[in-house]
Amino acid sequence: MVLIKSNIKSKISTKRYLLILSFIFLLPINKLSADGIMVAPLARASYDFNLGYTISLGLGIQNCQGECSPGGYMMYSYSKETQKEGIMSDLSQQINNPKMGSNLSFGLYAGMGFASFRFGANRMLFKESTEKMWGVEASTQMLFFNGVLGLMYNNKSKSIQPNLGLGWGVF
Repeated sequence: MVLIKSNIKSKISTKRYLLILSFIFLLPINKLSADGIMVAPLARASYDFNLGYTISLGLGIQNCQGECSPGGYMMYSYSKETQKEGIMSDLSQQINNPKMGSNLSFGLYAGMGFASFRFGANRMLFKESTEKMWGVEASTQMLFFNGVLGLMYNNKSKSIQPNLGLGWGVF
């Protein structure tokens, strides 16, 4: 029995585990019905003050029978390279030195169309460092403008750092 449990645990990756947990605990499961579920693609191109220029893709789910009730979301962001010039780059250099990496965010999702709001937990990893950051963030979407504000705990420096971002996106 122990061998079977350890074999099953080794096949489930951390990302799959977080995805399953986020949808189990963050969706109002008792209110979901098959005809009222609304799935929204989440896409964003932004400047993250920790990662530089990022592309973000995700999925939001809500129950919309009559009024839409809050649901859950999951979003993955990544940066391939940081830009060393420009207004946003100069400002982020003063706040925090941006690095290449990725961010996984999941939590509550509300709104649709012209305005939406997300509040969740996130984990940020950096490509060329063992540094990891965990935190909370709130994100708002008005028309095509997107803003992110949050706090993150840095495991390497044992400090709390801001999580800021501005950009364009849908839903």
